[in-house]
Amino acid sequence: ALRVKSSVGAAQGKIRISDNVPEGLLFAPYHFSDLNINQVLPSATNSTAVEVSKA
Repeated sequence: ALRVKSSVGAAQGKIRISDNVPEGLLFAPYHFSDLNINQVLPSATNSTAVEVSKA
């Protein structure tokens, strides 16, 4: 599992590495309620810098 943390919150979940997402980027769809990625996003944007660590 992977943990992502931003200045406003954190989330963790399983990951899948894909050639469709460039190195250095993390894609997390909003529709997975168990991940709740909205916890790491500031309310004014849909992207932010995060710290990534092993969960």
